[in-house]
Amino acid sequence: MSARAWPEERPERRSVEIETAIELLADEYVRMVLRCLADKPRSAPEITDRCAASRVTVYRRLNRLEEAGLVSVETAIDPTGNHHNIYRSLVDELTVKLHSDGLVGSVTYTEE
Repeated sequence: MSARAWPEERPERRSVEIETAIELLADEYVRMVLRCLADKPRSAPEITDRCAASRVTVYRRLNRLEEAGLVSVETAIDPTGNHHNIYRSLVDELTVKLHSDGLVGSVTYTEE
């Protein structure tokens, strides 16, 4: 059985709530996790190794980012038959503008 890190089709994309994204980005650990995912998909242990954060902290931030639609997760199977989750950043750029009627944002999704 060969393992595939990602399916051929695009991961499902949800619209990102700008207010939620701003709240998440205020968190130093969220920013560290997103920086770790900027260049390639990684597992939570790989992210933990690259960040100055505990595994629990990394998993909590990954869950929040997935719920917000900023990262996707897929289960990968390695050659020994073990499985693990791989996380991928879905957002390449998030722009926020302040208008008289509130915050307006736009999202540029990553290319695959």
